[in-house]
Amino acid sequence: MSETIRRLARQRTGKNWLAIYAVVITFIALSTPIYYAEVSKNHGEIVVFDLTTGSEILAPVVDPVEAHELIEVISEWCAETILNRSAAGLDHENLVHILFDPERQKQVHDEYAKVAREYATKKMRSHVEIKHIKAQTVGGGEIESIVECQDITNGVDDLGGLTQSVKTITLTLHLAVNPNLEHRKHYPLMCHGFEEVEMSRLVSK
Repeated sequence: MSETIRRLARQRTGKNWLAIYAVVITFIALSTPIYYAEVSKNHGEIVVFDLTTGSEILAPVVDPVEAHELIEVISEWCAETILNRSAAGLDHENLVHILFDPERQKQVHDEYAKVAREYATKKMRSHVEIKHIKAQTVGGGEIESIVECQDITNGVDDLGGLTQSVKTITLTLHLAVNPNLEHRKHYPLMCHGFEEVEMSRLVSK
């Protein structure tokens, strides 16, 4: 009888430990998302880059895939800020000082100034369609992002007829960590150089 009692006691003890283990696992499973949600809320999901090697240093709550998506988003915003424009000016003037360093801000405005008269005379409006973005680190904390896009411009000719020009453009952006990251954590990268190359043009009326 005593042996049977001891066996039942051991079984009950084992079940108790299994129950405690299940409670602990459940607590961890439930608390981990809450913890990371708090980290995300308090510190923000940002990406920082090693200025020596150019490699990515990710905050614990940022997935590497999301980091590459972020680079693509910043690249797309830069392209749209440069190329989306009309006779009234740049469509995203408010982003120029956020996405570009001071020298590149001047470059963006200078590029528009070259065509401002034509845009006003021909009532032109341009918008860009992104086709492909390829980004890679090139060392020294720099990321080179190559944006392939189409620049579609509508306007009027000298006789008042409607025209459309479709240009295929390759835009090379040089990105690095935003020096004002503490105050602009939603814009972790800043453009400090860009080159625009027109690959082809199709004009229709």
